[in-house]
Amino acid sequence: MRYHNRRSMEWRPHPFGNKVGCGTRIEHPMNKRSNITIEIVKMVALARGGGALLRSAKGWFLEFRLIPVLLWSYTAVILGTAVAIVDVGGFDATWFAVALALGGLIQGWETHAINEIYDWRSGTDQVDGARALSGGSRVRNFGLLDERGLWLIFAVSSAAIAALTAWVVVARAPWLAILILIGYALGIAYTVPPVATAYRPFAGEWLGGFPGVLLSGLGAYAIQTRSLSLVPIVALSAHALVCMGMLMMHHYLDAPMDAAAVPPKRTTVVAIGFPNSKRYA
Repeated sequence: MRYHNRRSMEWRPHPFGNKVGCGTRIEHPMNKRSNITIEIVKMVALARGGGALLRSAKGWFLEFRLIPVLLWSYTAVILGTAVAIVDVGGFDATWFAVALALGGLIQGWETHAINEIYDWRSGTDQVDGARALSGGSRVRNFGLLDERGLWLIFAVSSAAIAALTAWVVVARAPWLAILILIGYALGIAYTVPPVATAYRPFAGEWLGGFPGVLLSGLGAYAIQTRSLSLVPIVALSAHALVCMGMLMMHHYLDAPMDAAAVPPKRTTVVAIGFPNSKRYA
């Protein structure tokens, strides 16, 4: 029997949904949006009740941007810790928690807060479009935080990072501070002039996203083992490359706003266009 005549290739309804079945064309629209991020942000931001303190708390929560942090830093920390467990045959829950805290503070609040400040100034985040995971945290759009509030997040997270770094230096190994400080500096350099790697093609990925994720995972490995080896570097580099693909997806969605920003946010997508960016990604 020829392949295209097989009964297995015929469309049959799926018991859990009318859009799943062999032979269904992939371009058919879904009945409901599959990404709930936008609705979650709106639900949190627009929930009624409470005063200025509650609005500020909502702003701090949304600014953390939990989903990107889970996909990037936290996954890297878990992967680095898993490799460490295999290598040394042990696990210290306290230092795992410290690695998670450092990854969350550096990406979730330090990097995101400073990025929000300068992206709002340039105008790329001021366009209130339905962009999931990209276009900033929306705290400025919803009036939950102003620039002063974002600087406060940056200052508090920086102080917490400094305190945890001092603890790691005293209790584990002084050279671990190098990994933490480089990750912290990359978070600032991602948006702050004159470096602003996010505003330069290829630099945002290779001098921002990739090393940031890599260092997060290597730090988690090193804080457990007090050493580094080739295996975690290779494993975490693979994860960092996947995260770069996610970053490129965000740049696709943001490209019109980035191109119109002042100064222009010349991401890789803006610089080389959509067709070439797809090949590059």
